[in-house]
Amino acid sequence: MRSVLRIGCAVLLLAACDQDADVPSSTSASRIVEARGRVTPINSSNAPDTVALFPEVLLPAPRFTPTDPANAGAMAHMRTYTTDDGLPMDDIMCGTLDRNGMLWFGTNGGGITRYDGRSFTNYSTADGLPDNVILSLLSDSQGNLWIGTSTGGLSKYDGRSFRTVELNDATGLAKGVRSIVEDGTGNIWFGTRGRGLYKYDGSSFTNYTADDGLGGDHIRKIAPAQDGTLWVSTLHGVARFADGRFTAYTKSNDRSLAGVEGIVSTDDRTVWLGHAKGGVTRCTVAEGEPLFTDYPVVSELNLELAVILLATVQPLN
Repeated sequence: MRSVLRIGCAVLLLAACDQDADVPSSTSASRIVEARGRVTPINSSNAPDTVALFPEVLLPAPRFTPTDPANAGAMAHMRTYTTDDGLPMDDIMCGTLDRNGMLWFGTNGGGITRYDGRSFTNYSTADGLPDNVILSLLSDSQGNLWIGTSTGGLSKYDGRSFRTVELNDATGLAKGVRSIVEDGTGNIWFGTRGRGLYKYDGSSFTNYTADDGLGGDHIRKIAPAQDGTLWVSTLHGVARFADGRFTAYTKSNDRSLAGVEGIVSTDDRTVWLGHAKGGVTRCTVAEGEPLFTDYPVVSELNLELAVILLATVQPLN
């Protein structure tokens, strides 16, 4: 289930290798290991015949097209990193790119790791994290790293030290912070398991629950849209935040929206919803109301688009 995410991590790592950025200071208990990785060339001899899409859907792969005929038809390559290269563990749950060009990854029990293009630096509860199971990461526009954990609540890293965000029991953030995003105005949104959604405006937190129109308090994903609205998926459907209020939707035409595991907003102001049981739903907004179009069969979509969408929306836990 997490294999697609690992592929994404490998590609992101290549992008980070050329960054010339200032590395934030590490804490004393962190461990730095040079990352070498392993390169796998893709050419006409090993290009796949099929593409596996979640869940258990096989589509014919596009015909192999060499981009560099002089190099034995090599099309691309993947550099893979594991614990041998310094990762605290191979089970990656989430990732984010900070404004200094550093890549951060959260693991399922090994804390977090930072990649600077040359080596990994690992951080755990020994360095101040409240929990080593990391569900979500966000590097915000102010340079802070927000870390959502499974049982330890929320942590904030300012480049020098980790600080657990102390909130009273009524907030319920300790139940698990599964999704973190920043909207276009600088608000940070946190989705929890069982206590709804929280908005941080830089000074205080505001809690939104099913009583405010969310439709459910177990948050799966959050995504700001290009039109300034916010989309949220819960166990019971999706909700759209616009003009200061939430509107919940449980169905798109005849399809339930209770299984939405991911949300992608594109530049043309279209919102795509990815279903855990396969297929995607396209949302466009006309006169303030979303119009839903369902694509239950992946082959109805352009293959490249389907691969990108379904890779993005796969559930991580």
